[in-house]
Amino acid sequence: VLSAQYCERLNVHATAAAVRVGNCIDCSLFLCVNTPPLLWGENHRIALAPFGTVYEGLGEHMFSAQVCARLERNYWGQPLSSARPRQEAEEEAAGCALLPPSKYLPFHVPVEVPTEAADGQGVPPVCELPFEYAEALAACLRRLDDFHREVSALRGSGMREVQQALHFRFKEWLVRTGNMRQLHDLMCSHGP
Repeated sequence: VLSAQYCERLNVHATAAAVRVGNCIDCSLFLCVNTPPLLWGENHRIALAPFGTVYEGLGEHMFSAQVCARLERNYWGQPLSSARPRQEAEEEAAGCALLPPSKYLPFHVPVEVPTEAADGQGVPPVCELPFEYAEALAACLRRLDDFHREVSALRGSGMREVQQALHFRFKEWLVRTGNMRQLHDLMCSHGP
């Protein structure tokens, strides 16, 4: 059972038999869960999306945890609310929404990269994705592949300009989105 309580600005990519979320704010959960996620307490701006992450051994981990990857057994987008009476339940459900497919992006675990991914190829998700999310993911990967081809064709000063612009924009994005903190925490967790 995955539990998130009193969390703020949390991003979770997980497979689990059950998920409980209580009193959380600005959280995104990318799930493959075999029971409807349980929302309790006061939640605000909770985004739910299907789990689409891949790493070496994921299928075996899910099998040993008895988590089914089939779409018809994945209740990621069907949360239940424990709030009572009915009006409170509707207000709590309003604090939770499905992430639009247009905002669904690939997520890579920075360890044990599958061989196909290391070679620059896309790796199909272990968990089945709803059609609209699979299409959005495929479109994103096509755009990334097109960009990679364009950048690979550059030479000399053109390549340096693109590298500088990407570096600057990436740092700007890290600061603007608050992801600089996550990157810093990841670097600190691995030591010097």
